[in-house]
Amino acid sequence: MTRPVATLFVTALLVAVTSCAKGKANDGKDVASVQGSAAPTATASVSTVERGRQHAQCMRSHGVPEADPQINADGSVRTGGGYDKHTLDDNVLAKAIEACKQYERILTPDELEGKLAGGRQLAKCMREHGVEGYPDPDPNNLGKSLPDAVRDDPQYDSAKDVCDTKPASAPATEKG
Repeated sequence: MTRPVATLFVTALLVAVTSCAKGKANDGKDVASVQGSAAPTATASVSTVERGRQHAQCMRSHGVPEADPQINADGSVRTGGGYDKHTLDDNVLAKAIEACKQYERILTPDELEGKLAGGRQLAKCMREHGVEGYPDPDPNNLGKSLPDAVRDDPQYDSAKDVCDTKPASAPATEKG
């Protein structure tokens, strides 16, 4: 067979098969299908612990000595920490935070409220102990560094020592 004749034969065969398939009644039993929905689901692809490890590793590679996550006795996961934000160079911390955003832990609404409540409690304590300019936490930027004027306040170190030893009223599952 020559090439044009073979092409015509294959084309005719495909048309015949397609025509026969259309003529046959089909109730759908012979059709492959997938049960369920093609819509994406909100299933986590990476565990909180693994995401925390990735974030800590990224932060360390950018000059911030962040600790690996730890699992608390109650099963909650504590991520971040291991360094004092106030002693790090602001530029190094800001660059690391920006570079590692993809690994940041996504807080549940309850966790976010707990973190904000703890931040408000710390701010109140710091102000009560002489650091009048200590700001409340910013819910849109929880990793935000304190202004130099706050850290340079003469009462800052002694207030921080007192306030860091006070127990938090809300359980903290993340510290950073």
